[in-house]
Amino acid sequence: MYERRIYNAFTYPAISAGLLLALLAGGHAFLESAGGACLAAALLYPLCRAGGMGLGDLKLLAAVGALEGVETGSAALLASAVVGGMIAIVLAVRRGVFLATLARSFRVPAAIARSFAGRRIRTLNPAHPGDAIPYGVAVAVGSIVAWRWHWPW
Repeated sequence: MYERRIYNAFTYPAISAGLLLALLAGGHAFLESAGGACLAAALLYPLCRAGGMGLGDLKLLAAVGALEGVETGSAALLASAVVGGMIAIVLAVRRGVFLATLARSFRVPAAIARSFAGRRIRTLNPAHPGDAIPYGVAVAVGSIVAWRWHWPW
């Protein structure tokens, strides 16, 4: 089960459920839901195109946006980035590649621009397959933190 994949069989029904439930709740709720999903997709697609993130991570955050709306979806996006950064730092230090990872992070904006300038994509792939971080975990934890932050009970 340790494949580091987020399956479409999970993300597509979650996105659909969020949109359908919002549609049943009314027009404004549907716009919130669609906006949350689209915001996540629009902000993360450049990273996916450049190879810095998988499409499963994008679809998982789009599902969170569809289920929770723009406000909580935005908070989940931000919290996921913070949690993902913390995971990346811990794993890079443990693997002894912290300085190399830090140096590579400065190339992200250029890699994103390059991925849209031509046909070449996926320029941010890690040097070694084991260097990738499990961002789905960060998305899950960040989403729970954002949900709890917006629904304090």
